[in-house]
Amino acid sequence: MHLKNSQFAKDFTPIDPNCQCFTCKTYTRAYLHSIVNKETISCHLLSIHNVTYQMTLMKGIRDSIINDRLILI
Repeated sequence: MHLKNSQFAKDFTPIDPNCQCFTCKTYTRAYLHSIVNKETISCHLLSIHNVTYQMTLMKGIRDSIINDRLILI
């Protein structure tokens, strides 16, 4: 997702509606779009989301391995 694109200027939804991270629960795409090139806090907020996404992904993979449901393509 390229938050610098103008399509996000009036998008008042979170980055990911299903994500439970602080950034998604608190800030909209429009807000992040407005600060992405201006404020260093935008890097921190996006990092919070990205780390949460990766941790959730890895938890799903671990659970799949434990339950013998992992399918490798």
